[in-house]
Amino acid sequence: MCLTAHWVDSDWILQKRIINFRQVANHKGETIGRCVESWLLEWGIEKIFTLTADNASSNNTAIEELKRKTKRWKHIILDNEFLHVRCCAHILNLVVRDGLDEEVCSITRTRNAVRYVRSSPARLLSFQKCVEKEKLETKKNLCLDVETRWNSTYLMLEITEKYEKAFVRMGEDDSKYASYFDGSSDNKDPPSDYDWLKARIFVKFLKIFYQVTLKFSGSLYVTSNIFFHEIVEIHANLSNLMSSGDMLLSRMAERMKLKFEKYWENYKNINFLLYIAVVLDPRFKLRYVQFCFSQLYDNRKCTEMIMYVETALNKLFANYEQEHSKEQGNFNHSDVQDKNVVGCENSTTMAAKFLEQMREDDQQDSKSDLYIIDDLEIIEELAGEFVCLNLDEDLDG
Repeated sequence: MCLTAHWVDSDWILQKRIINFRQVANHKGETIGRCVESWLLEWGIEKIFTLTADNASSNNTAIEELKRKTKRWKHIILDNEFLHVRCCAHILNLVVRDGLDEEVCSITRTRNAVRYVRSSPARLLSFQKCVEKEKLETKKNLCLDVETRWNSTYLMLEITEKYEKAFVRMGEDDSKYASYFDGSSDNKDPPSDYDWLKARIFVKFLKIFYQVTLKFSGSLYVTSNIFFHEIVEIHANLSNLMSSGDMLLSRMAERMKLKFEKYWENYKNINFLLYIAVVLDPRFKLRYVQFCFSQLYDNRKCTEMIMYVETALNKLFANYEQEHSKEQGNFNHSDVQDKNVVGCENSTTMAAKFLEQMREDDQQDSKSDLYIIDDLEIIEELAGEFVCLNLDEDLDG
């Protein structure tokens, strides 16, 4: 089992290190949880916020074991309420594989055609002659996929479908190719016109998930803030494909969308920090999250999800304020107003009045709302001049 640590250093640079790579006695959740705890203790790591693992049931048990063992550590936040992050790339993998399983025969026939060409230099030479006869311009080399890795299946299909005419020509000109697909065993038929049509549709679908998976798998940049945007993008793309005039494309999009929604409908599967990361982004805030929820869910579910996000944000803020007030004293509302709202006090516009009222609200609400007030920057510009909110000073008190 591999344990990798991610953190932001004092220069605000994202760091990543593999801190343990060891064999575990078994795959039971309790065993995995105890191992992770012991490794953290060995390294003297006391500050853990989240732990990302794939969607295996044993990992759920492992996380619960780790929560129980570490919840009383000094620097643990809210008793590890937000510890468990399910690997988004792994979830997408499950969704895609489930969808492809229903079309395995077409993919297998295409795979067998590629396997034949790549099995010997003579066969590859015969195929290249067919490519020349068909005057195909693509220069990419055929690649064989790993059947259990859908991303490699996407790469195989993305290249192979461009050579459809060459494979058809090979069936006409190469007797050995024709005899190889003699139909004597399962899926030993060559790809049909319908299979090639499906291959092109698969490429359209898989490209959506492939590009998102690449973003989720990045290790040189923070990924928590892109999760929500990419999930919404997938949903929108599938909805657009469902509206396609191509019945086959539309049906496949509908099936994939149902599988996609089946997972994301359960709010317990999602760590709400991934939503809060968007709320804290001044370009989007809560209004954007609420809009996206309205596209993903019905009204009741949308309202429920917004409530969960706000509750999680308020919990985190209250915890942050409590911890920092112990060292730095209580928050001085008037000091922050003097330092950070320069330029608004003399304005008579409604925007300025709104800002003044917002600052005069309840102490906790006024500070946490800095993150979720809709169009705050735009409102402040309308008030007369741009106001730079020093959130660090606000939060430190």
